[in-house]
Amino acid sequence: MVYRFRRINGVRVDGLSSQIVLGTGGTSTPIYLAGFGAATWAAFDSRWWLGAAAAVAAGVGYAFGTLRWWHAYRHDPAAHAGGVSPRMLAALAALACLGFVALLLAG
Repeated sequence: MVYRFRRINGVRVDGLSSQIVLGTGGTSTPIYLAGFGAATWAAFDSRWWLGAAAAVAAGVGYAFGTLRWWHAYRHDPAAHAGGVSPRMLAALAALACLGFVALLLAG
């Protein structure tokens, strides 16, 4: 859809694809990580209801982060149109890998 939007309008919206689709926004990332951590802990502790509640809370928080970015983008498109830097994406990927290793070691 981003490609189609870009082709039709001739506008690049890197902020939309990186901060919303990939979830690298300043609000979405910590909320999603907290919800994922809580759901993982609940799964290891055999509390399915808490895992479901954490997943729903993370989804609502992610949607809130998306809505927050969208309002900021509509207020000042030039400042929010750019995507996240490659360094930040690499740091987030490294954190994800470390979390995966921690889960493997804990399991």
